[in-house]
Amino acid sequence: MKRLACLTNSYKSHHLLETLAELGIHVHLGPGVASSDATDLRIIGDSEVSEYLACGELKLYINAEDSLGFLEARSGCEKLKRDIAFFKDKYEFRRSIKEFFPDFFLEKVSSAQLETVTVPEDRELILKPALGFHSLGIRSFKGTAQLRLAVREALNEIRSFGHVFDSKVLSEDVFIIEDFIDGEELACDAFF
Repeated sequence: MKRLACLTNSYKSHHLLETLAELGIHVHLGPGVASSDATDLRIIGDSEVSEYLACGELKLYINAEDSLGFLEARSGCEKLKRDIAFFKDKYEFRRSIKEFFPDFFLEKVSSAQLETVTVPEDRELILKPALGFHSLGIRSFKGTAQLRLAVREALNEIRSFGHVFDSKVLSEDVFIIEDFIDGEELACDAFF
């Protein structure tokens, strides 16, 4: 089985680099990752990435979502592209597990509809982009009046980062409105 790690400068720890070297995993260095950080790694170039991303047995590791646009552009494997898109789209993922949580409020709204949508007044809700990360554009609110303020704040925040992140990982086009879940937030993305 082939193994490939695609690193970006968003997050790279010394421990991650040591582990990749120790396991002998081939590594592609994205923008902002200095080769001096990776002296013991098995580095591959842009042209070799496509060979790894062909359909077949592959374990693909990424250290941040901002490498997804690069990977999609170089992959000829439609299944890999669909799997990544499914897990990246917060609405589609939640919709797929909604049967297990039938009372969970979940609605998909285009940004054009955000100014006119109404929501339950008695529930604490979350507004978040369907495609997003780093908690950008996420706001909690209660009721339609607070939603209007949350929308303005979320759109401003997303627009201020639009030049930094690819629209495949952060977009203001579609939002989800969902119930607030009390507790500690943990995030882990996995594509199988």
